Amino acid sequence: MCKRSNFDVELINLIEKSPIPENLWYPQSKIPEGVNKRQLILAGIKTPDQFYTRRALYAMSFLWQEASSWTDIKD
Repeated sequence: MCKRSNFDVELINLIEKSPIPENLWYPQSKIPEGVNKRQLILAGIKTPDQFYTRRALYAMSFLWQEASSWTDIKD
């Protein structure tokens, strides 16, 4: 296993404390109650963004924005 340097730990902590920029979209809607969803709610997960670390959420939001900016190519 790879050992984290102090720089790595500080960077991860900085990312976890930083808000995701407002121009990046990520799902924040409330998870509806239903079959197999009650367990999530009891675990404190109320919105899809709570499944992810801040770093992963930021990366996925950025990639979503990049992918969304491409035009569709029609054959």
